[in-house]
Amino acid sequence: MAGPRTALVTGATGLLGSLIAEQLGRTGWRVRALVRDPDRAARLAASGATCVRGDLLDEAGLRTAASGCDAIFHAAAAVGPGGAGALEAYYQGNVVGTARVIGAAAAAKARLVHVSSTAVYTRETRRNHAPVTEDAPTGPFPLHDVYGSTKFEAEQLVLAAVRE
Repeated sequence: MAGPRTALVTGATGLLGSLIAEQLGRTGWRVRALVRDPDRAARLAASGATCVRGDLLDEAGLRTAASGCDAIFHAAAAVGPGGAGALEAYYQGNVVGTARVIGAAAAAKARLVHVSSTAVYTRETRRNHAPVTEDAPTGPFPLHDVYGSTKFEAEQLVLAAVRE
């Protein structure tokens, strides 16, 4: 009989990532939480998650954290106010980080569940409040929308990996 499945959760100290980690634990998964700040992960550790210090931009560390996992739930993202220099920070966190997670999932032969955002869709699509599918209109993004544009680019990387 096979043992419990193991999942790596990125963004596990954030709102959505922590909920994913907790739900996985409640349903019998062994949970590894990739965390940059172990002090913020006390609640995860108390719930039974194994907290692995790491960063999406550390390719070797990410692959080590993913090794032996059946699935990776990628909920980490660069969010927050824009401003000077925001594009590079968002690009690194959302695009480069996602590319590294894709690579780690492939190396571990793990299923990847990518958390995207409604920000990848047009304002009209979002205002409509109708059910949205993958073929709903996306972009274009105003220059100041670094979150939407980088989440869109990250999503395109995931979709390309699925096609491959």
